[in-house]
Amino acid sequence: MTRAQQALVVSGSESRAGTDTWYARIRAAAIEAGGTDEEGLVTYGAALTDESAPAPTVRAVASITVDPRLLQPVAIGTRVSAVATAGTRYGTAFHLLMERLTSGRPVEPSLAASLGVTPRELETLSGQAARLIARKDLQRFFDAAHYVSAANEVAYIDASGAVRRIDRLVEFDREVWVLDYKTGVAEDDPALQDAYRKQLGDYRDAVRALFPQKKVCAMLLFGDGREVMLDEA
Repeated sequence: MTRAQQALVVSGSESRAGTDTWYARIRAAAIEAGGTDEEGLVTYGAALTDESAPAPTVRAVASITVDPRLLQPVAIGTRVSAVATAGTRYGTAFHLLMERLTSGRPVEPSLAASLGVTPRELETLSGQAARLIARKDLQRFFDAAHYVSAANEVAYIDASGAVRRIDRLVEFDREVWVLDYKTGVAEDDPALQDAYRKQLGDYRDAVRALFPQKKVCAMLLFGDGREVMLDEA
């Protein structure tokens, strides 16, 4: 809070009742210190001390005019839990294993329970992930000697406000690669193929904004070893 130089705005949510929130705590402290509370908006002019002066001098913070639009409630949507199926659990486990192995961490048998898969499924998944990482034609994406930088689970917020996550982002001298892992079979499902390509295209467009001086490429990597390149657009 002390980093704020002009104003500190703390929002609250009506969906969270009680006083154990940052908004509730700051609101209570500000009112206790003499602040005013109008329609849920707390305004408090604190005193600042100039420590560089020979003797402490106090100056009051000038009152501010708050845009009335800040008092209007904002739609925050509803968090929806994804339906867990055997396929989604398998895919999630594969992603976590790829992240773990590319970060140099070992895969232990005890991971099966935490990943929600059986020991046999963990063995299969570990083998798929290890073989993918060990492939010579993919070494440049997983061996630090070949790339400038790499990161797993790169999160960003798209134009609609949704959180998106890129499985692996690898930067080279002249280009950047977006890798997306898949375990589902899509050869016989045109709709699923289109959905995969649309998702990958969105990732690529977002990365292009971050690396305007480099060529951005994108590729789907399947657990069974297949790979699908996204056409340039």
